[in-house]
Amino acid sequence: MFTIAVIGAGQLGSRHLQGLAGVSFPCNLHIVDPSEKSINAAKERLCEVDGRNILSVFSHQSPETLPAIVDLAVVATTSDVRMKAIEALCRSRVVRNIVLEKVLFQQFSEYSKAAKLIQKNSVKCWVNCPRRIYPIYLMVQKYFKDDPITYMEVQGGDWGLGCNGVHFLDLLAFMVPSGNFSFNCDGLDNEHRRSKRSGFVEFSGMLRGTYGLSQFNLISAYSSTAKH
Repeated sequence: MFTIAVIGAGQLGSRHLQGLAGVSFPCNLHIVDPSEKSINAAKERLCEVDGRNILSVFSHQSPETLPAIVDLAVVATTSDVRMKAIEALCRSRVVRNIVLEKVLFQQFSEYSKAAKLIQKNSVKCWVNCPRRIYPIYLMVQKYFKDDPITYMEVQGGDWGLGCNGVHFLDLLAFMVPSGNFSFNCDGLDNEHRRSKRSGFVEFSGMLRGTYGLSQFNLISAYSSTAKH
């Protein structure tokens, strides 16, 4: 029986649960969160969608009580505790596949620490940047295959540059054959602002940079409602 676990039952985790309800094969679903209130809210959202292939739903307050083998774990905690969640998961259970939410971590040291842990345990791991598999972007990549993109600009009103900018930088890396990122932060607004997630900040303004031979501008206008 296929075993799926979602670590973190907040807003993001509950949306992952709704998406997983549409799997085309029978599986058991496990929800992990220290808050019983969050688990119950996630279960309610899960009931809003058709989950005909979800045979059973289990709840846990810690990864240590999950089944011994987890086929897929989606780690949807906030970034400040994500490293601890990965450590607890890999320490106590055999995990075959992991999907991580971004922004991954709050400490630079945790990136190499997580990479070593994932490699040591032979886990297949992805960061949830799904634009690489959108049909429209696959078409764009094919179109520019022999004539690589040299400039990309994304602009709109207050679209979450700090968090969502990762998606567009990953998309540029997908479109352009190779390169390294460099950033110019001079155009960012001076003030950081509270994120929609408690305890975190978001920023706005213009982030400029290069990737290989390509240039990019990511522009998020504070308090604007313009779409990007």
